[in-house]
Parts: sequence; C-alpha cells; structure tokens
Amino acid sequence: ICRHFTISAASASHLSQKRKQGQPLTPPNNPRNNGYVKLAPYHRLPDELTHQDPDITRKELQGCLAKTHEVIASVSDIGHVLIWLG
Repeated sequence: ICRHFTISAASASHLSQKRKQGQPLTPPNNPRNNGYVKLAPYHRLPDELTHQDPDITRKELQGCLAKTHEVIASVSDIGHVLIWLG
C-alpha cells in the first residue's frame, strides 16, 4: 500500500486500523474551509470594475477595495472572488 500510494508506513498503518474499526477513510472536515468567500459582501465592486475595464489588474482591484470599503484583502483573495464570480 505504501508504495502504491506513496505514503509512509505509519500512515498506511493508521489507515489500516481505521478501516478495520469500520471508520471512514475520508479526511476530517476543515473548519477554515466553510465554502464562504470572505469578500462576498463586496463582490459587486470587482464585478463592476472588471466590466468597466476588463484589463484591470488584481492589484488595482485591491486598491479600489481598500479605498471604497476600507477592506484590506490579499491579491489571492481578489482572485478567489473573481473565480467565484465566474
């Protein structure tokens, strides 16, 4: 199993014990990943700005968000909002 899935012997043993006990092998839920985008309340601003200027950068969107709503967001957070918007 270790070689096939490239996991350590300890991990393989742990999964084997869980399987014998009838426990699920799926990882536990991550409490930080709740499916909610933290910038969702401000999604209209990036949406409007990208429709006005399709070539706007994430860094520029970050600055606009900070000026208009006083929200500090990382460039990757802006990227997640843009992905979320489609």
